[in-house]
Amino acid sequence: MRRLLPALSCALIAMAAPAQARTAEDEQFWLNLTAMGPISGDLVYFAEIQPRFGDGVSGVDQTILRGGLGSVAKIVKLEHAWRRLDGRNDDGFQVAPFPG
Repeated sequence: MRRLLPALSCALIAMAAPAQARTAEDEQFWLNLTAMGPISGDLVYFAEIQPRFGDGVSGVDQTILRGGLGSVAKIVKLEHAWRRLDGRNDDGFQVAPFPG
């Protein structure tokens, strides 16, 4: 117990000391390369490479690689609906074809 109290006191003093920090500025450049396309039938792919240049844009600091597979979605009908929210009476929802 005699050793525990001084150790805890030193730990508390160390935690209470103000932190010394400096702001560092670093120019960076992020590039995004994306590819998408069909593989076979409804099967499609997605690939993304994102190199991130840092340290004053002197070299690649990080590289993010993403990939995915999926199937083609076929939209039969797309509509939007709205309703007045200003307190006036209306005939319910108004439905109209999606523009385009």
